Amino acid sequence: MTSSNSPAAAGGTFVNLASTTSGYIILGQYQNPSTSATTNEFTVDSKGDVTANGNIASAGSVTIGTGGTPIAAYVSTTYSATLPVLTAGSCATLTTAALTGLTPGASDTVALGLPKSLVSSLGNNVFLIYQAWETTTTASPTITIQVCNPTGSRYAGGATGTIRVDVFKH
Repeated sequence: MTSSNSPAAAGGTFVNLASTTSGYIILGQYQNPSTSATTNEFTVDSKGDVTANGNIASAGSVTIGTGGTPIAAYVSTTYSATLPVLTAGSCATLTTAALTGLTPGASDTVALGLPKSLVSSLGNNVFLIYQAWETTTTASPTITIQVCNPTGSRYAGGATGTIRVDVFKH
């Protein structure tokens, strides 16, 4: 074991001395006690790529890619929708259940995953526009989903599907 009290030094350093950029710097394995078979559960390869067979949790933010924007939290929920009748140029709002544990912020990103059933085969010359936002600024907000019919045709309603709602806190 290596340790350090210096804020400028690592508590431990692992060096792969292989002559190529292959192999592992860190390899965590599980050994089945009855068969002695091993499984790689956690690895850091010589390029710095991390692989884990399980969940990864972070108490801080996560940045994906070089120059990516840190994500401080990610919350996801689903909403089972049955679309109402929408006359030409009208909108309707849908509201999700409260997102327990989420405290909304000024720079959150709300993304919708729409099933095919809510965006295609809606009728002759009909297409719908969806948008979403956090309904309140208090903890555990709901998400408002607005669906609009910008066409000159009436939408008869009745399409059903499950909308995925993802909130990324930055």
